[in-house]
This record gives sequence, C-alpha cells and structure tokens, in this order.
Amino acid sequence: MRQFTQKAFSAVVALALASSLTACDKEDEATKSTATTSEAETTSKEANTEAASAEADKIVIKHAYGESEFKPAPDRPVAVRNAVDALLALGIKPVAFVGLESELKQPWRKELLKDVEFIPYDDAALEKVLAYKPNLVIGDQWVVGQEFYDMVSPYAPVVAPKNKARGEGNDWHYRNEVLGKIYGKEAEAKKVESDYKEMIEKAKADLPNLEGKTVLSADFIADGTVNVVVDPDDPSYYLFRDLGMTVPQAVKDDLLPQTDYGRVSISYEQIHYLDADLLILGATGMSAEEAYAKLDEVPGLKELPTFQKGHVLLDEAGANNQAMSKPTALNREWLLNYVRPYLEKIGR
Repeated sequence: MRQFTQKAFSAVVALALASSLTACDKEDEATKSTATTSEAETTSKEANTEAASAEADKIVIKHAYGESEFKPAPDRPVAVRNAVDALLALGIKPVAFVGLESELKQPWRKELLKDVEFIPYDDAALEKVLAYKPNLVIGDQWVVGQEFYDMVSPYAPVVAPKNKARGEGNDWHYRNEVLGKIYGKEAEAKKVESDYKEMIEKAKADLPNLEGKTVLSADFIADGTVNVVVDPDDPSYYLFRDLGMTVPQAVKDDLLPQTDYGRVSISYEQIHYLDADLLILGATGMSAEEAYAKLDEVPGLKELPTFQKGHVLLDEAGANNQAMSKPTALNREWLLNYVRPYLEKIGR
C-alpha cells in the first residue's frame, strides 16, 4: 500500500484543491456566463421596453418639408410672429416670441405676452432663438418656408406648414389641431374651434342679410397706386367668407385673372373697382393724414356708392395688415368686434 507522506498529502490536497477550484471556477464561469447572459437579456428587454416607450411617446407630424418629431408637451416652445397666437389660445406661453414690435403690441395678445422674452425678427434672430434651447418652434406659412425650416430643424423640431400651397391647410385651424396633439390638449383645441363656430353662427343670426354681400380690402400705396386684395379665398377674407360674404363680381371677373397671389395694383383711373358693400381701406408707406388727404385727391372716390352710404372703414388700427391678413385663433373675435359697426349697417 502506498504511504502518503506529509509532502505527498500536501501535494494531493493541493491537487485536489486545484481540481476543486478549477471545477468551481468552471462552475463560477458558467454561473457568471449564465448570469451575464441573463443580465444582458434583462438589460436588452429593458432597453427595448424603454425604446418602445420612447417611440410611443414621440409625436410625429408630417408636413410640407417632411416630418418633425416632438416629445409630448414641449416645455420650451418658441413662437415666430403671428403663430404665437396658436400657443396662447391653448394657454401655452412660449419661452420667447420672435416678431416685430407692432406684432408684440397687437391688442388681442399684448397682455398675454407681457412676461415673455421678445426677440426682434432680424438676421440675428436664429442665434438668439437657439440660446433658449427650444424643443418646439412654430411659425405660420408666411414665415416657415423651406429655407427657414432647413436652418432651424437641425436644432429643434418645427411646426411647419401642412403643404406649400397658400391658404387652406396652412391656416390657424391647422396649427390649432397640431398643437392640440403635441400638447395633449385635443379637448381645448376642439373648444377653440367650437367657440369660433358659435361666434360666427351668432353673428349670422344677428345679421341675416350679410349673406351674399360684398367686401373689399385695399391699401393706398405711396407710389400712387391702390393695392387690392382680389382673391375671395385670400386669408384676409376668411372671417367675411365664413359670414357669407365675398368680393364684388367685377373684381373676380376683371382683376382676379391678372394675378397668381391674390393681389392687384390698380391706378386711380380704375377706382370704380373699389365699390363694395363694405370697403376696408388702409394705407402703406404714408401717414394717416396723408391717407386721409387721398380721399379728396383721388377723382371719383367719394362719389362711389360705398362712400355715399358710409360703408367705408378707414383702417387706422392696422387691422388690414394684422388681424385681417394674418388670421389667428386669437384675433378672430377682435376683428369681428372691430368691423361689427359696419357689418351692422349692411347686415340687418
């Protein structure tokens, strides 16, 4: 029988321990491998769940220039020019407003913007906007063209026009709907729409004879011409169109075919085209005093039936350039109240 010396015993024990440790190491490695695999699978599942959740949280809005992805209820919106009203109408204050001084002071929004940072709309605006780290930028179809979108979209998602066409689909109704989705305020957005429809229906009930009446918006220009909005579907006429009004037939027949963008400049010799049931007359490039002087200078103007009946609204408040030509969710009621005394004359 083989005898085990202490040295031999120690060697056997060492060998056994080594074998045991090797086996344990293998088991540990197997265990670790299993644990690592399990952890990896768990991490992968969690990552997939988080990714799926993040993907589900994304709100994708398709538009004329592609699509934009927004996180729900962005907390750092920046509004450019008149599109700010779309945010304000839903009770959302932007971190900054980019616009003109005159836009900042418009009566339907000035109180709502008094605590909002103002950025002048100029060549330095983009750099200033990015300093606010916006996670939503919104502008209307007059501002957000391809160039604007290409400049801003690499830094922040943009609420861009639905299509590249002028007018329908790019109006305040579209911006109201999109913001309702992004901010989870669909109910509030629907109320904005229903309030507007209710306002229109009430006005039509109060003024039943507005249906079929004519309206015309025109500006005296400093160069001696008159700029006339001739397209009945121009945004300037949205409110009046909803009330059942349109532009005079002679304007549709003679002037509308001359333009692709809804406006025509006429000479003082063509002043007869300004005869409408309601004429909203403004001025560009001249003072109010100079504009009033034009009323006496232009031959035949005051002889028009619309002047004789007192149906001329002299646009001292600038509604023609703001509330009329740039319709928003906030300025519809203001505009209706502004023109209401004249609508009363022709609509009862």
